[in-house]
Amino acid sequence: MTALLAVITLVSVWPALWFFGIGQLAYPANPETVTPSLSIRSPFTEPVTVAWGGNTLEANYHVWMPFERWAYDLFAQPAVLESQNLEDYGIYGMDIIAPVSGEIVGVYENEKDHGTGLDEFDSMLGNYIFIRVKETGTYLVLGHLQYQSVEVEVGDQVTEGDIIARAGNTGTSSEPHLHIHHQLQNPNDVLLTAQGLPLYFRVGTDIFMPEGGGDIATDGTRQPVGDTLTHAAGKRWE
Repeated sequence: MTALLAVITLVSVWPALWFFGIGQLAYPANPETVTPSLSIRSPFTEPVTVAWGGNTLEANYHVWMPFERWAYDLFAQPAVLESQNLEDYGIYGMDIIAPVSGEIVGVYENEKDHGTGLDEFDSMLGNYIFIRVKETGTYLVLGHLQYQSVEVEVGDQVTEGDIIARAGNTGTSSEPHLHIHHQLQNPNDVLLTAQGLPLYFRVGTDIFMPEGGGDIATDGTRQPVGDTLTHAAGKRWE
């Protein structure tokens, strides 16, 4: 009986331990069979690095949560610094481009940017934009936007390539970056329990799922080491 109770207790608390990085597993979903998937352009005109992204736990810490199953965190050089000056980070203040055409269904821009680390955040996403994708009727979530930088309003129709905001450091963001993910349900109604959907990027005629890899390079230095997104040909830094 004691052993049975121990097993039941372990099974009950195991998901809660994931929030502390203990026993995490990738949520069991295959990007080749989960539909609809979506391919988008880079949300930046300058090259950015995929710090976290892809289909595996090693490349993408988001994968254990169903709604963020194929989420990405995008950085720009310089990044992973010790500086508290947000202006030192390459992505801070960069224009964010609508990566797909659709309708703006959610906007928030009143959370102030905070210092690096996770001690000062007010919300999970911070400032955000939600886009209902014209092609699929699904939703893109873009988070951690710069304070009062949003260029669109709810109800606006945006075309791929329009400037919609700037990158910031709001919400649960340890340094300036852009969080982006694709989900089935309207995030105004359902977020944490939403169904995450596969998200690919288009570079020229290529459609691919770039991978992250954390921030420890082979020489032991701290820096984003994932794939690079551009809006021109090429997937990686040369």
